[in-house]
Amino acid sequence: AEAALAEREQRFRDVVDASGEYVWETDVEGRYTYLSERAELVLGYPRAELLGRKPRDFMPLGEPRAVDDWFANRAAEGKPFRDLLHRTINKSGGVIWQLVSGVPVRNSEGRLVGWRGTAADVTARKHAEARIEHLATRDSLTGLPNSTLLADRASQAILTAARSRSQFALLCIDLDRFKLVNDSLGHRAGDSLLRAVAERLSNTLHGEDTLARLGGDDFVLVQFIKSVEDAAALAQRLLGVLARPFT
Repeated sequence: AEAALAEREQRFRDVVDASGEYVWETDVEGRYTYLSERAELVLGYPRAELLGRKPRDFMPLGEPRAVDDWFANRAAEGKPFRDLLHRTINKSGGVIWQLVSGVPVRNSEGRLVGWRGTAADVTARKHAEARIEHLATRDSLTGLPNSTLLADRASQAILTAARSRSQFALLCIDLDRFKLVNDSLGHRAGDSLLRAVAERLSNTLHGEDTLARLGGDDFVLVQFIKSVEDAAALAQRLLGVLARPFT
């Protein structure tokens, strides 16, 4: 019986190690009572420093509330949960992403006494997903939103304007004689000019504005306004910003 138990435990450890996860257990208050060895590799802390602490003690500002909201919307109280994604600050001060699943632990009377589950570092995957999303929605030259993201932002602006009975301006901007720059100074100079234009325009924006590049020398700006006169004033301001020489 002891040999069979040891074999089952080893099989469990092998499976967990192969999956790149670590095992954790907490009491009913959420304090760590057990962590497998791999937790030290993921979190950077010796297990002795983690035991008795809560996972939220190692989360960046605002993350505990996001986790609470996740549980409120996706997990029934006292029931198993899967694929909770949250950020953690490791021993060196870096921020990592963890994917956590768990099940409730109950005593012989059926009373909840803690939680048990697994967690894995998925930071590399999150960075890859963010990179893919960036490439799909951003202009590679300027980093501005591309036509795909502009369409989404414009749709949101239309819905917001309809709900709040407000209005927004959509300004189309193109550079006169841009082809002359490319033909006389080369495409590298043209690319530098486009990046400089994007930077100047971006510096005039508010937090809720959207500036996009559609390709070539075509830019689009979406900005909420109070009146039609505001749109005209915005256009004049942008012309003034772009009128200064580019070296």
